[in-house]
Amino acid sequence: MSFDPKTNTITLRDKSGVPEFIADTGSLWLTELRTDASTPGVPKDLVEDWKIVESWLGCTGRELTDDDYQKFGAAWRSYIARGLAPSVALEPVFKEFSKAAKEQGWKNEKVPPDLFHVFDRLLATDKMIQEKRARNALQFASSLRTFGVDQQKPCSSPGIGFCLKKTLSSLSRRKRATIVLLVVWVTYVTFRTSGNYELVGIRFYRWDSDTFLLNILLPPLIVVSVVWLYKWVASAK
Repeated sequence: MSFDPKTNTITLRDKSGVPEFIADTGSLWLTELRTDASTPGVPKDLVEDWKIVESWLGCTGRELTDDDYQKFGAAWRSYIARGLAPSVALEPVFKEFSKAAKEQGWKNEKVPPDLFHVFDRLLATDKMIQEKRARNALQFASSLRTFGVDQQKPCSSPGIGFCLKKTLSSLSRRKRATIVLLVVWVTYVTFRTSGNYELVGIRFYRWDSDTFLLNILLPPLIVVSVVWLYKWVASAK
């Protein structure tokens, strides 16, 4: 670790030390977050973010240790390496880091989703995060065409609710069933990714959050592919 917590400085090295430098920037932010969270009058969200970090590190009531800095720095590096930017503007930067991480074989650690959310709020405002999520939701909605949901003509009547109702009412039974199944599947994946649960004696262990989009999209794509192949074979003379 090239970060010195006593002086809050990072020793820069050559290109081979990029992963270490990324981890050290996380260690530096850990010190700043703890200091800021203990300052009177700071925003409540900042204090809540520190509580999440404090609980994850297990450092309540004691000073931060080198192990704490290394653990947090490794989590920060893993967050950067996965390439999922918290805002639209940061997407190009995160893609470059993700590419470098794969090429250089950065070591990644398993990090809980709530800590990733803390990192998101470090780099982007709530408005930026919501805009990114809204953009992703629109992209996902547009992908429904893959499952047989056609684009509708723009609604000329005022009110989003009226337009949505009109659009849904115009769908066929097959398309409605497709949407319902997709909503159920997305809800189930979200449930499995959010934590560990036990229902009626059955233990459900948390799925890896890094594969969230893959878990959502892969099964529907497989179903569509199988249906298409079946129709292709059945149409043969």
